[in-house]
Amino acid sequence: GRAMGDGLERLATAHPDVVAGVRSAGLLHAVEFPAPAVAGSVLVDLAQGGVIVSPCLSAPTVIRLLPPMVTTDAQLDRALEVLDEALCSAVDYLDDEPAPSAHAVAAPHGAGI
Repeated sequence: GRAMGDGLERLATAHPDVVAGVRSAGLLHAVEFPAPAVAGSVLVDLAQGGVIVSPCLSAPTVIRLLPPMVTTDAQLDRALEVLDEALCSAVDYLDDEPAPSAHAVAAPHGAGI
């Protein structure tokens, strides 16, 4: 789990406009984005690149990564490469979100992991 968490932190640092935060708990990792459209773009690009992730139903700006315990270093490196490419493409979706309504409810801290 540590290699994935470290890789996600590196990507978050490299893409500060796209990644709002990274959380990890063992093998469960979550990446938070500034808008649902950005998360959706990353989710689709990852799937097209062969990386299966899980959207977080309670937090539409979060995707969850749950690599199997048998994931090899090469597979992990490839998944992080695909994620890096998806984050580069996701900048196109940063301005597509309307401003949140006054009635929007923020997810509690830690939700989505």
